[in-house]
Amino acid sequence: MKTIELPGLSAAPLNAATVVDGTIYTSGQVGRDRVSGETPADLEGQVRATIANLEYVLEAAGGSLATVVKTVVFLTDASDFAEMNRVYAELMPQPYAPRSTVVVGLAHDYLKFEIEVIARVAS
Repeated sequence: MKTIELPGLSAAPLNAATVVDGTIYTSGQVGRDRVSGETPADLEGQVRATIANLEYVLEAAGGSLATVVKTVVFLTDASDFAEMNRVYAELMPQPYAPRSTVVVGLAHDYLKFEIEVIARVAS
């Protein structure tokens, strides 16, 4: 087992990802910019920043967005689904991995979107 620790993504007691037998399991990623620490106020900005963070984590773990095999998306407002889906479809490579989308409350009131994935290490 290999853990991926990436400063700037979270102050919580967690690793960005764990790699076990060629499979990458990520922690939930949110739209906080890993350099500035700022979070966009709008959903589209959060989805874009979140997927950029996810890509950063996957690459550090030896994968990429193209090696994702399962995603779980968390939204705070069901009415944001269409907009989230539009941006997600633009940024995630095809063929799209299976995805679950759940409407929940997130750790901070200003967060609108979070994603976690399972991916494989690139060969």
